[in-house]
Amino acid sequence: MKSLRLTAAFVCIWIASNASAFRIATPQGSAVSLRHAAEFEWKPFPELAADALHHVIREDPKTHAIQSIVRLPPKSSVAQHAHGHDVTLLVLKGKLKIVVGNSPEQTLSVGSYIVIPDGTPHQIQSKTRFRDAWIVMTTNAPFDRHVTAASP
Repeated sequence: MKSLRLTAAFVCIWIASNASAFRIATPQGSAVSLRHAAEFEWKPFPELAADALHHVIREDPKTHAIQSIVRLPPKSSVAQHAHGHDVTLLVLKGKLKIVVGNSPEQTLSVGSYIVIPDGTPHQIQSKTRFRDAWIVMTTNAPFDRHVTAASP
């Protein structure tokens, strides 16, 4: 059994290191997709912040909900805003300062996540000093952003 696990792990590592936009069809007709960071297609994301970039991992063809990786440069900030859908943020690299509504600021570090319900005002700032912060962002509807008045 141990040998089988080691062989399976080796095959997965070999595929991951040799695949480029690797895809496998599943019995349900969908596909498993694997892509390495060096292959990401980074695009400007001005709807979020002037200097933000993002790579769309997946967009649901029915709801247009998205899963993407967002890059925020050091000390970059996103003004207070809200969405007409829920947003989940998961920090992959760096640190974020986030203020939700009138609550005290929170720091999110690698592995931390936050689920922000639709209509909830929030603002974000990258707390990294030298490298971009990387965040997985998922929505349950098409991405939108509405700037809101700052809290008193």
